[in-house]
Amino acid sequence: TIYMDVDIANNCWINHNAIIREKSDISDDTSIGINVVCENDVSIGKRCVIHNNCMICAQTQIESFVFVGPGVIFTNNSPIGHLRNVPDTLRGAKLRLGCAIGGGATICPGVEIGQEAIIAAGAIVTKDIPSRTIVAGNPAKKLKDVDEESFIKKDFHKQYGI
Repeated sequence: TIYMDVDIANNCWINHNAIIREKSDISDDTSIGINVVCENDVSIGKRCVIHNNCMICAQTQIESFVFVGPGVIFTNNSPIGHLRNVPDTLRGAKLRLGCAIGGGATICPGVEIGQEAIIAAGAIVTKDIPSRTIVAGNPAKKLKDVDEESFIKKDFHKQYGI
């Protein structure tokens, strides 16, 4: 289901049972898996892969070359205002260029995941993750730096103008 006011660029693949809400923008060569829910006002860059059964909350920004494994959950409401006498505060996550999120991870509201960072499967990301860092656990903690051979190839930088 694709709502009104959605911009889907060239050569994108949207699988069955996906829901793409209004004011979302999906750039070239991106793949959206089965049963993905992409809430309103989401931005997804070029050549991203969003695997099956992901929940991408409103106001999430995903830059180019990002990999999101199956069953990843993004949250954006902190605190949960509808049950308390506090205002809702919507803050989507920001995933920077070339980061990778392992299956089943949970990304908390307003978190920024740095360029080419790697989030292990099942991790709970509660705070910002620096670029080229590998994290795992609950809450996610640094394991080590990303090896240089795992950086995005220079050819892609030229090809996609990054």
